[in-house]
Amino acid sequence: ASGRPADHAVEPGVGLTVLSDVTGPIRRFSVNAAYAHHIGLGPKTSISLGIGAGMQTYSLDADKLEFADPGDPTMTGVGLMRKWKPDISAGIWLYSADFFGGVSMQNIIPQELTFDKGEVITADERGKLMPHLFITAGYRLWLNNDFSVLPSVMLKVIEPAPLGIDVNAKLLYRDRLWLGANYRVDDGFAGLLGVYITPVLNIGYAYDYTASSLNYISKGTHEITIGPTLGNRSGAFAPGHNW
Repeated sequence: ASGRPADHAVEPGVGLTVLSDVTGPIRRFSVNAAYAHHIGLGPKTSISLGIGAGMQTYSLDADKLEFADPGDPTMTGVGLMRKWKPDISAGIWLYSADFFGGVSMQNIIPQELTFDKGEVITADERGKLMPHLFITAGYRLWLNNDFSVLPSVMLKVIEPAPLGIDVNAKLLYRDRLWLGANYRVDDGFAGLLGVYITPVLNIGYAYDYTASSLNYISKGTHEITIGPTLGNRSGAFAPGHNW
C-alpha cells in the first residue's frame, strides 16, 4: 500500500504539552493546553489557526552556583528558588499533503525573570522572557510510494539575539518511520529518529550537539518526545499530514 496521505476531512484539534528541561542548576517546567481550528481552502489545502495557554515555572538551585566572591549577596545561601509565569502562544499554519508553512510566537507576553527577590539587582539589570517568533516552511518530495524526503527551514527571531536559521531534512518511510538531521547555522547540529509504535502512539528521539564556543559548557543534549494521537478513528498510522 502506498504511504502517500489521502484527502480527508479536517476537524478542530486540541492538545496538551508538558515540558521538563534541566540545564545545570536551572530547571524549567511548563504545562500548556492548545486549540487549533482548521479551515479547508481547497481539496488538498487547509489553513489552521491555533492558540495555546498555560503556566511555566523556572527554578534555580543557588546552592549549586559558584561565586567569585563567596559573600556575594545576590543569591548566596538562598537555596532553591522558583518563579511561576504565564505562557501564551499563537500561530497560523498553511499546509497540504506536500507542503507546509507557518508563523508562530511563544512567550507573547514579555515577563520579567529574576531570582534576587528584588533586593540587589536593579530594574535595568533584570532578566526577561522575551517573545520568540518562528517562521518555517517545507516541501515533501516523493521518491516512490514508500519513501519521501522532507526538506525544511526555520527562522527564529528572539530579541536581542542574532537571527537563528535551522536547515532540516527528514527521510520518511510510509509516514511510520523517519530519520533526519538538523543544522543550526553557526551553532550546531542534531540527529533525529522517530517511529509510530501504534496508530495512537509515536516516539521521537533527538541528539543535539553544540558546535559553537558554547560547547565549552554544553557537550550535547538528548531529547525524547512521546506523542499520543487521540481520536484516531481510522486506525491509520500517522493520520493526516505528517508535519
